[in-house]
Amino acid sequence: MLSLLLPLSLWPWAYALAVALFLLPVGFRGAWFLFVCAAQQGFVGVAVYVACWIFLFPLMSTVSILLGGFMLWLERAEKRARSAPEHVSDAMAAMWRNEDARYEEHKRRLVEAARARGDC
Repeated sequence: MLSLLLPLSLWPWAYALAVALFLLPVGFRGAWFLFVCAAQQGFVGVAVYVACWIFLFPLMSTVSILLGGFMLWLERAEKRARSAPEHVSDAMAAMWRNEDARYEEHKRRLVEAARARGDC
């Protein structure tokens, strides 16, 4: 479908645009987190933050993208964990209760069989 919309010479630009549209919000999220951490240190922290963006732009952009991606991954993992089936621990507890019931039933049958034989 993409070949019908774009000539072959524009495909790399389309992919670059798609990657940029994904990385920009992720990078802004990481940069905002770094800014909040710097702002907690007061004026000096904000000044160092701005200076790092000016003098260490490639490093700051890379760290912001990585940090924003990690934050996005954590957010999605938390959302997945919250939407898990009414928790695995509940399912495991039900399974254990079922196993306990089976064990009690087996024990009861063994006692009845022993009484029938006259062993008890």
